[in-house]
Amino acid sequence: MYEIRLPRTGWCVQIDHADSLAALEALAPTVPGLGERLRLLTAGVLTGDEREITTLLAHVVRQRRLDDGCQPLGISYPSKTLMGRCWAYWDRRTDDGLPPGVNDLRQLTSGNVGPDPDFSFVADHYGLPILGS
Repeated sequence: MYEIRLPRTGWCVQIDHADSLAALEALAPTVPGLGERLRLLTAGVLTGDEREITTLLAHVVRQRRLDDGCQPLGISYPSKTLMGRCWAYWDRRTDDGLPPGVNDLRQLTSGNVGPDPDFSFVADHYGLPILGS
């Protein structure tokens, strides 16, 4: 499990928000491989089993500028199990072959899941063993 510090400035796009869904649906016909597969973009599509659609939508968001002119840092969406949110972060500097910058995500700690109560709750809910405990 990693503890991270998010960038100090910038935004992640909550792609399951109604405004985000509407904006993405309007862009769908312009995205190769998406327009012909998508009739109506719903939260169910985002959390469905066709991960290719979610990946295509993430690429669309990554290539856009937000209303304030900045590039999005990543996306956020509900987990398929409704046990929290999933976050995807784009490391643009590494993608561009640049060293870490002052506004980058930072790993603060790393370790086994240990006594994290949220992790334990989900593992117990699904009857999963916690290895190394």
